[in-house]
Amino acid sequence: MGVPNLGELLIILFIVLLVFGAAKMPALGEALGRAVHNLRRSVAGPGAGRPPASKNAKG
Repeated sequence: MGVPNLGELLIILFIVLLVFGAAKMPALGEALGRAVHNLRRSVAGPGAGRPPASKNAKG
């Protein structure tokens, strides 16, 4: 059980295409991308990607 090769990935893609249809493929890709983005954001923790607060704040 290793990483699937190109032939296996093409077969999986073909089966997904048959099950969901070509019209729903862009929506599935968008949903998958959103899920991966949310997963990465939750793993990084709160405040990730924000610059640290400046200690020399003027005002």
